Amino acid sequence: MGHEKTKEVLKQLEQGVRGVFESERYKDYLRFMAKFHRYSYHNTLLIMQQKQDATMVAGYNAWKNMGRNVKKGEKGIAILAPSFKTSKRQVTDKDGRSVTDEKGEAVLEVEKYLSRYMLVYVFDLSQTDGKPMPELAAPLEGEVKDFKKVFRALEGLSTYSVRYGEMTDGAHGCCDYKKQEIVLSSENSPLQTIKTLVHELAHARLHHKDHAESDPKNRSDREIEAESIAFVVSQYLGLDVGRYSFDYIVDWSKDKEVDRLKAALGTIAREADAMIAQFDIALRRERGQEQERDRSA
Repeated sequence: MGHEKTKEVLKQLEQGVRGVFESERYKDYLRFMAKFHRYSYHNTLLIMQQKQDATMVAGYNAWKNMGRNVKKGEKGIAILAPSFKTSKRQVTDKDGRSVTDEKGEAVLEVEKYLSRYMLVYVFDLSQTDGKPMPELAAPLEGEVKDFKKVFRALEGLSTYSVRYGEMTDGAHGCCDYKKQEIVLSSENSPLQTIKTLVHELAHARLHHKDHAESDPKNRSDREIEAESIAFVVSQYLGLDVGRYSFDYIVDWSKDKEVDRLKAALGTIAREADAMIAQFDIALRRERGQEQERDRSA
């Protein structure tokens, strides 16, 4: 992809991300997410110990208020919730006399204090059904022309091995820097597989040093870079992944602006162009090998 074409695609990316920030869909998503409590470190551990693949948890009535019902037979996840009590005491002045209001009644000060912790039960999103929840980055569905050749050509752009596996956290793929391998969910559609492979390739090529350093690049910045590269390369391949990539980048832009994306544009453009150039060479090699196999068959 030429330099000017890359700049044009990156402009589309920036406009797309801005559009998500300004959309009513994003506002609905934020309103929905605001209904979930933030759990303490200890309760998070309790949740993970009981249901490792938990993503969003809430109480029975909280789910009901959001238009979803806990499925029959589902087992609750036990967490600890604080129980508070209140006490009242008369307010006194500096001389120890009771302070009264305009009606002559004693002014009382109410104090709230922690009494104990009690077991309560929450349920994960996967344990409920009902009204669809607003979401960002809904999974991509669709086919990819010459999928096997495209996959093999991309696979050759990294020193990391690539395999399919089961993702327990709902992710579409991951880059394991220690094992030096990329794992793709076996549940992905062909379109999701190719987009995710490019994303994880970008991590392997760009961020392996960040992972090893004591002061690595912020994870949000790494994710924005990887997904932006995936968008540019996918555009080159003729794959429509805009809706997914725009949403994904917005979800990792915690400052709710495009500043992080704009700051990374130089890195994104350089790496995307390098991957595209290498991909073209690898794809020509794949096609040549296929023709050779056909002739010898």
